[in-house]
Amino acid sequence: MGNLGLVYRMNNNLYLALDTLKTAIIINPKLAHLYYTLAIIYRDLGKIYESAEQLNIALELDPSLKEEIAHLRVPKTNKNQLKN
Repeated sequence: MGNLGLVYRMNNNLYLALDTLKTAIIINPKLAHLYYTLAIIYRDLGKIYESAEQLNIALELDPSLKEEIAHLRVPKTNKNQLKN
């Protein structure tokens, strides 16, 4: 299911990708790459706070993702955007 979420993302079906990844996480909540991919989709949607939450979970599950996460580009936001 995680791969299906990536396919939806590549086709710019971000909300369908979100739903698919959330379902995949329910099925297997220990797969760090699912949270990582979910974080990228939240970032693409401009939901920076949600993205950061998912990145933290991914990092807890797999500390080796630290360098990959450090290289993610996060759009600049102001504090008001973080509350949405």
